Amino acid sequence: MSNKTTSFNFVDGLKILLAVITFGIGWLADNQVTVVAYAAVLIVSLIGFIARQYPQLDWFKGKAPLTVAVFVVSFVLAYFFKPFTFPVFPGWTGDAGTYVPLISSWLEAFFAIVGAAVAFSMSIYNMLLSQVLEKLPALSNQTFGSQLKLK
Repeated sequence: MSNKTTSFNFVDGLKILLAVITFGIGWLADNQVTVVAYAAVLIVSLIGFIARQYPQLDWFKGKAPLTVAVFVVSFVLAYFFKPFTFPVFPGWTGDAGTYVPLISSWLEAFFAIVGAAVAFSMSIYNMLLSQVLEKLPALSNQTFGSQLKLK
């Protein structure tokens, strides 16, 4: 492909490395978009490496493994950008009438934290998936040939 935004090469990684060298490590820690772009380059590189080394992994070439991998990476990035802690599980009080409301409160707090983390990771997921899918067509021509099936 002649479009520079869809060609897969390590120029994106070199640009990120140059930005880190120019502005320092503190700039990388504060710029979440740069970290997401770097993660996209790493995901596409990993997909290309696995496709070249293990051509027998036909299931890996589908959409489901790609989206699961991107979501896992986005959830980990969301945790690094905005760490969360879970509430302490309540101990047994000896009385079921007081313990059940404690469990109910714990579950409410747990799902509120998980819900907020998933919502934040979905914003990262959308950015990351678009960048990965932007670079995959050129990668699929290099490694998969016409075998890439994102259905």
